[in-house]
Amino acid sequence: MSAIFGLFQRKAGDVSDGLRAMRSVLGAYGPDGCVEWTNGAIGLGHQQMLVTAIESQHDVLPRYDDATRLAVTADVHLDNRAALGNALGITYLERAGLSDSEFILRAYRRWGRDCPDYLLGDFAFAIWNPQAQELFCARDHIGVKPFYYSLTRKHFVFASDINGVLAAPGVSDQFDEAYVAASLIDKFFTPNNRTFYQAVRKLPPGHTLTVQPDAVHLEQYWFPERAPTVRYASDADYAAAFLEIYTQAVHDRLRSTYPVGVHLSGGLDSSSIAVLAAREQRRQGRPPPPAFCWQPPPPAGIPQPDSEYTLIQAICAQEGLRAYYQSPGPEDILTTFRRDVTREPTVGTLLNEQVVQKQAAGQGIRVLLSGWGGDEGAAFNGRGYYPGLLLQGHWRQLYRESRVRTGHPLRFILMTAVLPLLHYKAPKLVGKIWQGEWSIPDPPFIHPDFSRRIKPLRAKPYRETGARETQLQLLDDGYVTARLEAWAASGAQHNIVYRYPLLDRRLLEFALGLPAEQFRRGRWNRWLMRNALQDILPPEICWNSSKNDPIRVQALLDVMPEALATIRQTLSSRTVLPARARYVDLPRLMDHLDPERFKANPKLGKIRASLHFLDFE
Repeated sequence: MSAIFGLFQRKAGDVSDGLRAMRSVLGAYGPDGCVEWTNGAIGLGHQQMLVTAIESQHDVLPRYDDATRLAVTADVHLDNRAALGNALGITYLERAGLSDSEFILRAYRRWGRDCPDYLLGDFAFAIWNPQAQELFCARDHIGVKPFYYSLTRKHFVFASDINGVLAAPGVSDQFDEAYVAASLIDKFFTPNNRTFYQAVRKLPPGHTLTVQPDAVHLEQYWFPERAPTVRYASDADYAAAFLEIYTQAVHDRLRSTYPVGVHLSGGLDSSSIAVLAAREQRRQGRPPPPAFCWQPPPPAGIPQPDSEYTLIQAICAQEGLRAYYQSPGPEDILTTFRRDVTREPTVGTLLNEQVVQKQAAGQGIRVLLSGWGGDEGAAFNGRGYYPGLLLQGHWRQLYRESRVRTGHPLRFILMTAVLPLLHYKAPKLVGKIWQGEWSIPDPPFIHPDFSRRIKPLRAKPYRETGARETQLQLLDDGYVTARLEAWAASGAQHNIVYRYPLLDRRLLEFALGLPAEQFRRGRWNRWLMRNALQDILPPEICWNSSKNDPIRVQALLDVMPEALATIRQTLSSRTVLPARARYVDLPRLMDHLDPERFKANPKLGKIRASLHFLDFE
């Protein structure tokens, strides 16, 4: 990805030193150059442009338009260039030579602050309008492109990276302790608008921010709850409509001057993207994309039936793909835990993905297609469907569904329709108690004194009252965007850009408008995907009811004790406690880093959250 950055002195002043300081910490973002533009109290920058689209090869950002005096800096990949060109009256011959940033500038000239409504794709940008004396900023609907900022009465600072914002003069690095406490308590605390720092915020996905000398306007432009209802006459019609949008979403994300790779796990999401990408590449006369897997290299001989390897190899054999296997070793795990989560967004999936990034970069890959996001959209498993039937009074249908799924319909209705109305975690808790597996969970590794003096922020709890309602809550809780931000920051260190076909705005809105029974049908979850892909995917993948990856998980657990032992030894050998130890219950954390204890109870979540925060080096 590219890194954009900028500084607006709202009460006048020079921006040169500030831009220079920001640029100095953003050098990891790609190999292709850096440009700055200044005009009085406003300065924009574009650090190390990572060019992947042929139209942008000669694009110089920030871009200044002499006629309108508008200036723009952008990290952008547009998916609707043809439709946008038609709406803007740009001829076919002219649009072929226009960069995505020029499309954005022309869209702003036409529609002003409403322009993001007309843009489909991944973007974060800022436009300086001298006539209105305002800086207009926008972020894509789901947050593929990061945008961090700091706002005071004197200045507005923004960047694609938290470090860029903190490097600007006058931006405090004081922690937001309520956020710190929440992150130590809840590993899934991932709000869409806050960071670990009091002075640094995130522009939420689907929002714009307009900054003027004496006013600020934060406005939402994408409302997933307003997605129009989608109704067709038959399952075949739903499947055809979905496949048309999905195929276009994959096609749009293959636009690159560099080789494109794909993730491949053997599941519905990654497998279907790999197939559609391979077929589109062949249609264009290009070789199929290499497939990168989180599993360790397969053992010699014939893989066990129904293992992850057989599923992956089924796709590779069908489409002529080559799979690259690699799981993290102890040093890879240490590298991930050394990331400072307050400055480098981090999620658990990076334990595996950082290995893929190194593999892909070694092959000259600059674009990776990922299946991430399907669980909240078109590949949604239908959570909330049964509570919805109960609330809507469709009790006979609920009972019929329960008879198809189990021989114990009343218990099924209790677990899947009644308890989720209380809290989405209630079924899992009751299930463990029912099976005699429940125990008091380990408390988080938060320092007792810190816990007593601070009131942590809380994530919004939710109940499952319907399939669509659950989808909307999953999109709103921040975890989807947090993963995108983490992968973007980590990928930038290897010149890797991620694209997510299943998070395409058109596809998300289509999924949000579907009737719930398109997600759950009889004994099948994710019905729409299975029905639409049955002629595209091998049947062992299309109709596989398990999403578990035991080989991948076990490979990670096998090397984790050695990594934890190294961290434990590092902490034990320190003569001075880490500065952040005042927030962490270090003695109890040290006990849980014992390799034998971890082997006996291999639960990583709360340990990982603490290590990412703790400055143990």
